[in-house]
Amino acid sequence: MHLAKDQLKEAQDALESIRRENPYDAAMNRVYARVMLKHNTPEKASEAVAALRPVLKLATRDVELYRPVVELARVAGDAELASVAQENVDQLNELKKDFDAKLAAVISTRDNIDDRLALADAAKELGRTEFARKVYEGLMSYYPDQELEFRPKMLSLMVAIPQLVSTGKEAPPTLPERDGPNNGSPPVSLPQPPVTDPGIP
Repeated sequence: MHLAKDQLKEAQDALESIRRENPYDAAMNRVYARVMLKHNTPEKASEAVAALRPVLKLATRDVELYRPVVELARVAGDAELASVAQENVDQLNELKKDFDAKLAAVISTRDNIDDRLALADAAKELGRTEFARKVYEGLMSYYPDQELEFRPKMLSLMVAIPQLVSTGKEAPPTLPERDGPNNGSPPVSLPQPPVTDPGIP
């Protein structure tokens, strides 16, 4: 029992150290949320909720982060955050279903421009910006006469995606001081969960 508690504390301490260096690391924040949930105490859950609230404003499409936040908020007694986080999870699940349906349509039709554009738009809304970028680039390559239609969609990928359901007005976490022109400035958006590219150009 003591060994398990010591290991949990060691893991938490290591994660806290990494979080101070890079509070935007998506994978690290998901692990941090799960480790803090294992404590199963209101105190630790409240600590995790306070740390993760600002991150949620950037990791707006990270369903694997929102899921443990739902449970952390419940343990912490924050029913409002638990409800809002669950709404984000539910809507993200629906967006994933929509993306899968549009991907299936493209696989079956292959050369239909409208289906490909709809797939790229769905990928963007789901936070899969790299996938969306590849599809938009493919459309511009195949249909150069319609570049004026596709170019604004490409540029829109550079803009941070807001939360589906807002968790509050918290400011994003401050980066540790570093040398360079962007010292202390948050990135445009957090990396979202990886996706396997099914080969759609």
